[in-house]
Amino acid sequence: MDRRKVTILGLAVLAILLLFVMTRQKRFNWKETYQENSQEPFGTNILFKVLQNDNSEFKVISRDYVADLPIDSTGQSNFVFVGQNLFLDTADVTRMMDFVRAGNNVLISSRKVPFDLMFYVYYEECGDNYWDHYNELNDSIVTMKFEHPTLAADGEFDFKHSTRNKTSIRKWHFIDEKYFCEQEEGFVPIGTLENEYVNFAKKKMGKGYFYLHTSPLVLTNYHLLEEDGLAYAENVFSHLSDGPVYWDKYSRVPENVMKPRDRRRPENRELAENGPLSYILDQPSLAWAWYIGIGLALLYLAFRAKRKQRIIPVIESNTNTSMEFINTISQLYFIKNDHKKLCIKKMKLFTQFIRERYQIPLKDKSKEEFNRISLVSEVPVADIEKIFSYFTNIKTSTFVSDESLITFHQLIDGFHKRCK
Repeated sequence: MDRRKVTILGLAVLAILLLFVMTRQKRFNWKETYQENSQEPFGTNILFKVLQNDNSEFKVISRDYVADLPIDSTGQSNFVFVGQNLFLDTADVTRMMDFVRAGNNVLISSRKVPFDLMFYVYYEECGDNYWDHYNELNDSIVTMKFEHPTLAADGEFDFKHSTRNKTSIRKWHFIDEKYFCEQEEGFVPIGTLENEYVNFAKKKMGKGYFYLHTSPLVLTNYHLLEEDGLAYAENVFSHLSDGPVYWDKYSRVPENVMKPRDRRRPENRELAENGPLSYILDQPSLAWAWYIGIGLALLYLAFRAKRKQRIIPVIESNTNTSMEFINTISQLYFIKNDHKKLCIKKMKLFTQFIRERYQIPLKDKSKEEFNRISLVSEVPVADIEKIFSYFTNIKTSTFVSDESLITFHQLIDGFHKRCK
């Protein structure tokens, strides 16, 4: 077959594909997009319009937090995020913390919360329990309710998960009970899932409140068309103030984008639920653009099979700003003379270093774990025990002197210099 016939055949195939795309029947997209302009089942167009109509000062964050999120308000503003996950950089996290501490409210309804954000929201307030994301349960129908007596009077709300109008089992997330304790700065449960799992909680931060909601699916179009779903959403947002509402469309990302950022559990080798092309293939227009692009690439290879030297790209060297950030935070605490909190942060970084480098989780901080660390790091076990013993004294002390801080720093620094 000559090239002219191959070209005609390829053009005919592309024409058939384009005709199919243009004439095919409209179908619902059951992907959990949470897009505010989407009228699909799992978009948030209804919620977006309700909040927009109920608030004359409704604003959309579409560029970045530093440009769009104010921190000089009167303490009556509200930040709202609804989606699978949110991606935040250091500047975003700092801006959000300043916003809530000024007396405003932050409500995040998602299936996962970035570890970089929870590093500031949760500091092992309940014992030695470090933040490890939400827990999960599998079910097709779940019951939710609120803890406040006024809201509890509305009774229970039943939610059914459907895909293509068929009931199906899915993962429902909740906050583990180990993150709730009697500490004043801890989380407070305000809503439950299946009458025992907390899926809605708040935490006092500065002058404002930080709200975590683990079931964003019930705030989508599919559930807000039901009476129970609309009533439940009204109760969720009744916790916010009457001030301006800032809707975040800037930081919403799919769940599989978040998984590589969680580096605290090296033993986890599970594959992501969604492949890297899942978002493209779930969007009809993008999917057909992808298929047509592949077809054109194959035609190009058929006609231009002659080997050519590829252009060698210029790869910029990676820059590591982690130490720069740590030094800045350390200087801030040192200026405030809060040596104890600085020691606690140094210990958190040290234990995280042990978990990442040697895959030792340090759950019990026992003699056996110290021996394992000494074996793989080639640092004497006595030096390792001295670090943890010294930290125990610091943690139980009401005042930490400059000398104690320096000594503790030298112990950890000595480990880093000698470890293998």
